[in-house]
Amino acid sequence: MPKRNQKMLDLIRFFIFVLFLQSTQVLAREIIVISNPLGPTHSGTPHIVAMIDKANSLQSRYNFVQEFRVGAFESISLRHILTAPDRYLAMITNTTAEAVDQGFVKLENYVPVFSQGDSCWMVIALTGKDRDLASIRNLKEIVVGTPALGGATHLAALEIGRKYNVPVRMIVFRSNFDALINMAANNGVNFVIERVANYQQYKDKNPNMQMLAAQCPTRYPGLPEIPTLGEYGITSPYIWQQLVASRDMDPTRRQEIKEIITRAELALGREHIFRISDQIPPIFAGKTTEQHYQDSWNRLRYQRTKWQDVFRNP
Repeated sequence: MPKRNQKMLDLIRFFIFVLFLQSTQVLAREIIVISNPLGPTHSGTPHIVAMIDKANSLQSRYNFVQEFRVGAFESISLRHILTAPDRYLAMITNTTAEAVDQGFVKLENYVPVFSQGDSCWMVIALTGKDRDLASIRNLKEIVVGTPALGGATHLAALEIGRKYNVPVRMIVFRSNFDALINMAANNGVNFVIERVANYQQYKDKNPNMQMLAAQCPTRYPGLPEIPTLGEYGITSPYIWQQLVASRDMDPTRRQEIKEIITRAELALGREHIFRISDQIPPIFAGKTTEQHYQDSWNRLRYQRTKWQDVFRNP
């Protein structure tokens, strides 16, 4: 065999050997499953994927993988991680409050590992007649489409109604935005509260849609002209995303995983992370992940206590 061909063959064998070593290394890692209740098409999922990929590239002990467990207001993911506490983590948002209220999960069973930040949602008018949130005071009734009964979007709608002294009726949907738009005509929905990431694609389908306000702590970077609810004097909890572990997970392992994910965030760059999702930078400067987790729940509980009679008699 000519020397040139032999060198090429040796090079191919070398690369095959390297790939083999890499594959065995990955297989040798401990698998840590991140249970994601948001779904593959949720605007927050690309953020999670990016974090997992970067976390895997930074270390050789763990192999982080994503598993979708969608439905039942996130209680499926939370209950699932208790079955193998040293191997599972779960994403949660404000919607977990429903599972807590109905006794499906207990918050004391979980420990925050990483705070993902605050998602930016929008109050959207479907009629095209409203150009300012304050114009709601001219309506006889606000009929709001929201993905969660008692969640942050529902609370925001109630606060808007109280601000302008207009009755609020909720239409709860647990489907995609297309389904909400299709059923809106039959249920008299005139406002929806939905992720900012979905706005433009549906605006193209329905030119009458008009974004009126942002349900987030600061103005959304991509739409700086849209005021926040706070600028209208309306207080409501923000929608946040956090990663939690079972309290039974080994504390040393939990701390190691937390450090890996934190390094992944720094390596990706916060601007990049929030550019590929509908989130804005966390507002817990100077606070630990645990403090942010507790503060988030405290804000949510305060609002839900204030409106508990509405939830009992919708």
